Amino acid sequence: MKNAVLVFTCLLCFMSMFPVGRLKGQTVPSAEDIQQEWVSPSVEGDRRSKGIQISYNQISPFGIHSTPIVPGINEAEARVQKLEEIEFSLRLPILWKGRTTIAAGVSYLYEEYNFINPSALTYDFYTNLQNKHLNSLDAKVFVVYALNGRAFIGSRIGLELNGDYEGNELPFRQQAKGSVAAVYGWKTNPYTMYGLGAYYSYTLGRPSIYPVFIWNETFNDRWGVEAVLPQSFRLRRNFSEETILLLGAKVLGRSYHIISDEPPLGKYPNLELRNSNIYAFLEFEQEIYDFLWFGLTGGYRYNINFNISEENSFSNSRIIENEVGHSPYFNVSLFVVPPQAWVEE
Repeated sequence: MKNAVLVFTCLLCFMSMFPVGRLKGQTVPSAEDIQQEWVSPSVEGDRRSKGIQISYNQISPFGIHSTPIVPGINEAEARVQKLEEIEFSLRLPILWKGRTTIAAGVSYLYEEYNFINPSALTYDFYTNLQNKHLNSLDAKVFVVYALNGRAFIGSRIGLELNGDYEGNELPFRQQAKGSVAAVYGWKTNPYTMYGLGAYYSYTLGRPSIYPVFIWNETFNDRWGVEAVLPQSFRLRRNFSEETILLLGAKVLGRSYHIISDEPPLGKYPNLELRNSNIYAFLEFEQEIYDFLWFGLTGGYRYNINFNISEENSFSNSRIIENEVGHSPYFNVSLFVVPPQAWVEE
């Protein structure tokens, strides 16, 4: 964990010199670019993109009840005192020339479960969560290609390494989880953008394919909507350019490869913990100094899925079904955005 913090600190110092977005004077336009103004997916009044971010998330106490689906595993229940999550992420422009935009992002998420009275835990799954924390390391590439001054196509390809690995343990074949998204988008005016597409991901805890509808609109200088349905919806209230309030909900999920050395779970070599939640939230974002912002979020988490499966597949089969209590949560974050002076008007 100390190494991760050190690496992130170095990246933060280095990457804060680079904006995420179109810069004045970044490229020399070609004759084609001069004749044709290519569409941008962003809309007027939208928030500036987050280039670098560090966040801390804590979920309040909740209960967990485990019911076996296969013979040989016992039923159990316990209570989690708190779930802590720390996430580092950065997103960088790779190419922004003419009609083509390419960006890349990497992030690391650390999840730590703290049970009440951990010394009394005897259930293998609970002791694993208490003693071996969950990690997610992922990389993504974003590509947007403008078709003309109104429409564009976009894609996102991602690879995650998710599991309860520790130290140098990183079994790529078991940990690797991929995601792919493709969208066709169009703008009706500078303030409104729509998109239709499809998404393959682990948002629901297991590999799933579902349609995507994007709606990004600024109604006036105070109100706007940022929606990627069915995954997220945000109603935006701009009090000023430096103060923003967001109200909405989002679905987040992952599948983790977990390793158990003790019976009865020890006999299963390809265990997957499928976790998916709905977060309802109220989020406050405030500028500290031009490119540096902080965010405060409070809300309620509703668990959809926290089950143990024997394999990484589209199947909804499971060997342990966990019922997880719903609970409040809060989040605090610090992030870097492109300085206003660097962004092309």
